[in-house]
Amino acid sequence: MSAPTSSRGAAARWGLNLYAAIGLLYLFVPIAWIVLFSFNEPKGRYNIVWQRFTLENWSDPFSNAALTNAFSQSLKIAAISTA
Repeated sequence: MSAPTSSRGAAARWGLNLYAAIGLLYLFVPIAWIVLFSFNEPKGRYNIVWQRFTLENWSDPFSNAALTNAFSQSLKIAAISTA
């Protein structure tokens, strides 16, 4: 009787590992995508197609007023929500 139980347990562990791997991919692939495309030089409003590698976006990250405002607003909300 121990053989079917152990094979069932192995299948359950394999299924759980697969489920966990899919969950981690679901969480980390978008973050990796954002980091990768932060080094891209977009030609228009959308940064979907890779154009060329550049460090321009990281040389002065606070040069864009809209992004600076969004970042400061996020910090304010984080401070208020944790207080």
